[in-house]
Amino acid sequence: MAYSKTAACILASVFFTFSLAFGQTDTVKVSIAADTLGADMQEGGLSPEALKQYNAGLAHFKQYRLDEAVDAFTMALQMEPDFSKAYYSRAAAYMEAKRYVMATSDFDRYLLRTDSVKDAYFLRARAHHLSGNDDRAMQCYTEAIAKDSRPGDAALYRAEIHFRQGNFKEAEADYTRAVTADPSNANAFHDRGSTYMNLEKLPAAINDYERALQLDPRLARAYANLGAAYRKSGDHPEALAAFNTAVRLDPDNPLVLNGRGDVHFLLGNFEKAELDFRKSIDLDRKYAFAHNNLAGALIKQERYKEAIQSASDVQILKP
Repeated sequence: MAYSKTAACILASVFFTFSLAFGQTDTVKVSIAADTLGADMQEGGLSPEALKQYNAGLAHFKQYRLDEAVDAFTMALQMEPDFSKAYYSRAAAYMEAKRYVMATSDFDRYLLRTDSVKDAYFLRARAHHLSGNDDRAMQCYTEAIAKDSRPGDAALYRAEIHFRQGNFKEAEADYTRAVTADPSNANAFHDRGSTYMNLEKLPAAINDYERALQLDPRLARAYANLGAAYRKSGDHPEALAAFNTAVRLDPDNPLVLNGRGDVHFLLGNFEKAELDFRKSIDLDRKYAFAHNNLAGALIKQERYKEAIQSASDVQILKP
């Protein structure tokens, strides 16, 4: 009995939130066509030379020659410092080149002159976000929503920041805005599900994970988090079924394998739990929770010397 209690104490509770896989870069589309020197341009006083450089920049951009595009837009701006579309287009080129700080500066310059392309508010916020400036990104996402500049996307990414900062009620509200704006967005439902998990709203979390999987049946992280939600609610057979699918879709993910091992342990399948914990460790030798859980599974099998070694590994990794 003493060893059973020890094993129960050693085994870590598993709660996954794979929701923060937001590192994707937006594909920025320049929503302006090549200009010709029409009457409106003549009235604006733009020179044919500046327009020539600007159109060259657009041609480079469309062929994904980003450095050449930036150079051409820069030349146009040297000739015409108030050429608003050139600021927008250069910002778009900077975004695609992942030069996000430069992009934010050009979106600022564009929006000081005009906001005829409403996307600029959202794209400026996204550039701040991708550059790691969360505080400014939050301000700009809020402005984008107020200006009706891709408000669903702005709410989605603002929710990400709220989630990461632990503001789960605010994240829930923004994820709800996002799924209302785009009910086909599987990731938004998944991420709201993870928010519900943190708010201890397990039925709502399960519902959102299942909705995400209806929209995208190959979303492995949704199966993993669905398994974690079922596990937390005490439905271990359903948890195991979800984790089995997650492992099939993402067999080299140590967190998923550790999660399935946890459910095997709770179901009394200690040998299967051991196999999953060992696979998890093979994939990530520094994954302390898997070492910890392996010790618990070994204790249950009365393999105490091995358990002591695994527990010692945990002490080294997380003293």
